[in-house]
Amino acid sequence: MKKVKLIIKNPTGLHLRPAKEFTQMAMNCQSEVVIEYGEKVINGKSIMNLMAAGIAKDSEITLICHGETEAEDIQILQQAIESGLGE
Repeated sequence: MKKVKLIIKNPTGLHLRPAKEFTQMAMNCQSEVVIEYGEKVINGKSIMNLMAAGIAKDSEITLICHGETEAEDIQILQQAIESGLGE
């Protein structure tokens, strides 16, 4: 299992477009993808769960990948979040 703490930098947080971008990338990962946000544990491959979490700008999340390709998957997803998920 690989974990990394990240700060959401998108001006509007993880609203529809960045959430869609993230979940599409997560679905291409072979490992399980989970986001911890406060007390919430979110399936990173579910756009509905991700949007329902209400992750705002400057929020700290923990990104977790677990599986055979966890090292590669967490690196790809971390870079995507740090780059603003296309925004």
